[in-house]
Amino acid sequence: MTALISIIIPIYNVEEFLTECLESVQKQSYQNIEVLLIDDGSFDSSVKICEDFVSADNRFRLVHQENQGQSVARNHGLDLALGDYIIFIDSDDTISRTHVETLYQGIIETHSQVAMCRPTREKSGLEEVKKPAMSLIKGNYRELLENEDHSFARMGCWCKIYAAEILKDVRFPAGILHQDNVFFFEMLDKIEQMALVHTTTYHYRRRANSAVQGGIREKNFDLFKRNQLLMDWFSEKHPECLDYIRQDCLKMNDGYARKAAREQTKIAEEFFDRIVKENESYGRGKWARNKRLYLTFLSTQRNFWRARRTIRKLVSKK
Repeated sequence: MTALISIIIPIYNVEEFLTECLESVQKQSYQNIEVLLIDDGSFDSSVKICEDFVSADNRFRLVHQENQGQSVARNHGLDLALGDYIIFIDSDDTISRTHVETLYQGIIETHSQVAMCRPTREKSGLEEVKKPAMSLIKGNYRELLENEDHSFARMGCWCKIYAAEILKDVRFPAGILHQDNVFFFEMLDKIEQMALVHTTTYHYRRRANSAVQGGIREKNFDLFKRNQLLMDWFSEKHPECLDYIRQDCLKMNDGYARKAAREQTKIAEEFFDRIVKENESYGRGKWARNKRLYLTFLSTQRNFWRARRTIRKLVSKK
């Protein structure tokens, strides 16, 4: 008998995209699924859309909670999940018909506890490959951290399937942005290898008005909570990898610093100043103490990565 796979979808006011998302889940080639729809206090027509799917398909379950954020909704789903394996999907995203099947294949064929596929920002980029190529990332914690294929969005909790047993004591930190980054690093501590399924089955939608993609606002200050949570966790669990997580925090800070520097608002300036101060503690003090020098560094760094991406595209076409 095939394993039961729990699909957890946190939902909050996504009526514009929700039907498309749930239809893509309902049409999966792998049939033995339960779909946990965790309503996070929606006040648009999202609940009605969910109720229609629950009425039509007994694999769908709708659960309500007061608005507490995506991380709490995901944790709620984990607490209720009955499956042997767990998949997360964001309610404004879609998946190809073979998404669940190919991820499960990755688990079974490589004897791994986690498998992940590639994401795409274009729905037209979704693939339905029955027998995709697979590879493994394995080793100790440091090796798992450093053995990274950049074509996979490895820190996002979506794009992956997890053995439920490894998530028994792993949860998302409540109420902050980038909570799936913290979840990823803690989850990685539970495994010795991870399967890469070389196919693109997850369509990730980037909305301009989201907290991550929109302008700098108060919520973006969660970046510093995220960084501190990771520094504390690594200090306790993997002090030998503190240099790695410092570099990770610096990269996150640099990305947001570029964004803040483009905006002519008071809160963006305050946010940029906070990044400069934090960077000093991570070892980029020489750059960060002088704002003009730091901005020059950010610009040079951005141009380098643009050039690198262009070269990779040209090479891949040959």
